[in-house]
Amino acid sequence: MDDFTIDGDRFHVLVNHEGQHSLWPAAQRPPAGWTQAGQFGTKAECIAYVEAHWRDMRPRSLQQSMQSDSLASSPPSLRGKI
Repeated sequence: MDDFTIDGDRFHVLVNHEGQHSLWPAAQRPPAGWTQAGQFGTKAECIAYVEAHWRDMRPRSLQQSMQSDSLASSPPSLRGKI
């Protein structure tokens, strides 16, 4: 157990504009820029939700940039198929 968690605490899963996830104590207001993802429960339940829904740890802007770079460098015959 860490200093942040008290046995029996409830959490919300938060998501920011980059698609990054975080656990946040239910008794506290989410920080600016973060919204509730819809999951509320124990730390273990929230971690399971994050593991199931946050598959790519890269920020959304990096994912989009890398996809654009990949499409721009692919042969014209492959564009739109990658």
